[in-house]
Amino acid sequence: MEEVWKSLSGEGELLLNPEERRQLAKEFADLREQAACGRQYRKELEKSLVRLCGIVSPEVPMEVMERTARTMGLEDLREFEKAFHKRAEQVLPLTPQLAPMEKRDVEEYRDFQI
Repeated sequence: MEEVWKSLSGEGELLLNPEERRQLAKEFADLREQAACGRQYRKELEKSLVRLCGIVSPEVPMEVMERTARTMGLEDLREFEKAFHKRAEQVLPLTPQLAPMEKRDVEEYRDFQI
């Protein structure tokens, strides 16, 4: 298969036997599937970044952040998403609904004691 890939980048004609053709078709199908997964991952990352930006910096218009996210590279998207996620946790701390309340001093409730 390596010879086929090398010869694809060369010039001139390329003759493939049926086995090489099947291998090339399988490799191409695998690459298409990986590309689709990559596009889906990038789309989800962009969506997450826009959502987090809305939480952290509501003054930035959503359309502007969507355009910005579309032009970013994958590494930049990951880094911005990570940074915005940290800031969003500070702005909107997530706690379970059934989390115990913080303990208060009993003296605070003396006025209500019978």
